[in-house]
Amino acid sequence: MTKKEERYTIIGLIIAVLSLLIAIPPIQRFIEERTSAAPTPTALATPTMPPTSAPVVVSPLPPWVPELVKVPAGPFLMGSTDADIRARDNEKPQHELTLPDYWIGHTEVTNAQFRPFVEGDGYTNIAYWTEAGWAWRVAEKISQPMFWEDSLFNGDDQPVVGVSWYEAVAYVRWLSAQIGHTFRLPTEAEWEKAARGPDGRIYPWGDTWDTSRLHSGGTVGRTTTTPVGQYPSGASPYRALDLAGNVWEWCATKWRERYPYRLVDEWTEEYLAGESSRVMCGTSHRGSSELHSRSASRIDRELDPRHGHDLRSYVGLRIASDAPVPGAGQ
Repeated sequence: MTKKEERYTIIGLIIAVLSLLIAIPPIQRFIEERTSAAPTPTALATPTMPPTSAPVVVSPLPPWVPELVKVPAGPFLMGSTDADIRARDNEKPQHELTLPDYWIGHTEVTNAQFRPFVEGDGYTNIAYWTEAGWAWRVAEKISQPMFWEDSLFNGDDQPVVGVSWYEAVAYVRWLSAQIGHTFRLPTEAEWEKAARGPDGRIYPWGDTWDTSRLHSGGTVGRTTTTPVGQYPSGASPYRALDLAGNVWEWCATKWRERYPYRLVDEWTEEYLAGESSRVMCGTSHRGSSELHSRSASRIDRELDPRHGHDLRSYVGLRIASDAPVPGAGQ
C-alpha cells in the first residue's frame, strides 16, 4: 500500500469513529424513550412468591405487631393430678417438663393486628401456607376469616375469630416475613406454662375459681368476644392476659391422647404438614367456663372450624417466638 493509500485509510477510519460518536446520543434517547413508554407489568395472578433475599428486621415495629411477654426457662408442672375432680384422663398423668426461654403473645391476636394480613398478600401468597392449607384455601375460596364482616366480632381490639389452623399458620409466617423475625404458634406445653406458671396452679390467677377474672359464657352469658385485656386481674404469672376465656387458641401441637408430653420441634415443614387435628386451649366466650378455663384443659379439633364442630365464632390464636423481637423492648 502506498503512503497516499495509507492516508486515505486512516482518514476513513477517523470519519467512521466520528460518525459512531455522533450516533450514540440518539440511540441512547431512543432506548430511554422505548423503556419509559413500556407498559407497567400486570400484577402476577395468585399465588405470588416473596423475594428470596434475606429479610431485614423492621425498626421501629409497626403498630400491628403483637406484643410479647417473656416466659423464663425452667421446669413447670404440666397436666392434672387425680386430686382435680374436673380433670379428664387426657390431662394425666401430671409431670414435670423443662422448657427454654420463649416469648408469647401478651394477648390474643386482634382484628387490627390481623388486618394487614388480609389486606396484603396473606391470602394470595402460597409461600405462607402449608400444602394442605393452600389446597383448602383454594377449594373453599377463602379470602378472610369467617366473621371478618360481622359487627359482633370485628372490632379492632376484639380477638380475630373464625380462623382455621391453616390461616393461623399462614398469618404467623406472613408476620415473620414482614418483620424479619421468626414468629410461630406456641406449642401446647408453652401455652400451658404461660398460663399456669412453674407452680402448677389450676387457673392463670391461682387455684380458686373466680368469675370476675375472665370472659366466659358460663360466667357472663354474652354471645360475643370482649376487647383483649379487659380482665387484668386474670393475668398469668408472666403477665399474659386472656389465657382463660374470650376465645379458644390454636397451638402448633398435634393432638395426642395421653401424656407424658414429648418435646419435639413443632415448627418444621414436616411437623406442620398434613391434616392431623391440633390442640386448642383456653376456652371461650361461650365455653363451659370452670371446666375448660383450667390451664391444663385441652381439646382437639379439625384444622378448619368452619365445618364440623360449632366452634367457628370462638376460635382465635396467640403467637410465640424463641427470642425477643428487636425494637420491642421486651
